Amino acid sequence: FLAVEGDPASAAVAAAGTPRPTLTATATLMPTATRTPPGGATVSPANATVTAAAATVAAFQSRTPTPTPTFTPTPNRTATAIVVTAQAIGTAEAREAVMAKAQADVIATAAAANHTIVDLWTNAVDGAVYVYVPAGEFTMGAGDGDADAQPVHKVKLDDYWIMRTEVTNGQYAGCVAAGACTAPGNDRWDDAAYAAHPVTDVDWNQAAAYAAWVGGRLPTEAEWEKAARGTDGRTYPWGNGSPTCALANYSGCGGATKAVGSHPAGASPYGALDMAGNVWEWTADAWEGDATRRVVRGGSWNHNEDLVRAALRYWFYTDSRYDRLGFRVALSPQL
Repeated sequence: FLAVEGDPASAAVAAAGTPRPTLTATATLMPTATRTPPGGATVSPANATVTAAAATVAAFQSRTPTPTPTFTPTPNRTATAIVVTAQAIGTAEAREAVMAKAQADVIATAAAANHTIVDLWTNAVDGAVYVYVPAGEFTMGAGDGDADAQPVHKVKLDDYWIMRTEVTNGQYAGCVAAGACTAPGNDRWDDAAYAAHPVTDVDWNQAAAYAAWVGGRLPTEAEWEKAARGTDGRTYPWGNGSPTCALANYSGCGGATKAVGSHPAGASPYGALDMAGNVWEWTADAWEGDATRRVVRGGSWNHNEDLVRAALRYWFYTDSRYDRLGFRVALSPQL
């Protein structure tokens, strides 16, 4: 299902749905068993005639929920702006249409890039779109990489949801405005010109605080790697071919962060973006059992093609703040 979170006041994500019919489109949304993001609120019936965007989403689903945003974060031109707009519109029907527009935009982007999305879900706390990663086994590590990525081994994970992109400055600003997060260590996090860029200069505890605010958590290292490379042991999110500036933001492609989602052709097998380059991403896991160090993944805009491989592992101290370091959020389905 495509769903929208409905209880931001408690900062808990909530949606429920039924199994979807078989779906066919250039951007394939694959039918799966019933799965519910955390929270359990019942969603409202879809109103496919509210706007053309709602009609687009209705082609992929049989119902949509009604979001009820309760705060006004600093707007950006992507996800967070949708939340602000939905709040301003006021009526439940109109809010539903605006949130549907976010999902329709993701579907259109995936179709243009010809990549697969298993399922989508939208968190109304910050407007972030999540992609679904089904339960199952995958191959973790790489035999031709650094010793830290060895040995190659099988890992079995439950299903989960992960943000389609990295957390943006605009989204993080909403958490600061709500009093749940402290400001990043730079002077552009609340600059509208960078609102759609990934938030940087946040330490591990700041990243974890944001994740809790939206009702989620930081992904485990294994969850991050599976979301990035799927189950076929590929080297990069898009496959085994070397990076290009059309696929990822890495060394030689601009020398700074770019707006999240700028490289749809570099999507992972589940439709996650920016998992190679742009910024390193914090994970939940400690490095070798040392709680003062946490694993980061993905490389950044300043790293070469070897350092943006999906299996590559690195670490920073939990109090580290760098202009190459950000994060994304994961969620476990409701049991």
